[in-house]
Amino acid sequence: MTDTVAQARERGYVETITGRRRYLPDLRSANATVRAAAERNAINMPIQGSSADLIKIAMVQIARVARDENWCTKLLLQVHDELVFDLYLPEKERVLEVVQDRMKNALPDLPVPSKSRPASARTGSKRIEKLETKSVERRKVLTSKF
Repeated sequence: MTDTVAQARERGYVETITGRRRYLPDLRSANATVRAAAERNAINMPIQGSSADLIKIAMVQIARVARDENWCTKLLLQVHDELVFDLYLPEKERVLEVVQDRMKNALPDLPVPSKSRPASARTGSKRIEKLETKSVERRKVLTSKF
């Protein structure tokens, strides 16, 4: 951690594993409180930022496959390292296969393997069923945990 802060002080920025930078001019602040906050950011940003980069890359790759294959399944939202889908059940196997693969392999050259695990929960919303043109059961699928 001290190496990260020292390197950030020298360069003026920190980077994620994808090379995205955050500049931290406050590392040279005369105000100790401001400087300490910048030091915490220097330690935190490479980790949190790299996690954000991973999920964003996976989301883009999943969206491309969904568009190319014309999925009825929709990505509803992303929360930290989780993706929440409204899953069209006939597509379940393919969606799980693609989502897990893209999340595991978003950055294939990582020195540590990433993992992904699916979870599901039934939706009880009759409104969603009425809005859909297909009369099939739908589920939300949470795929998470790099």
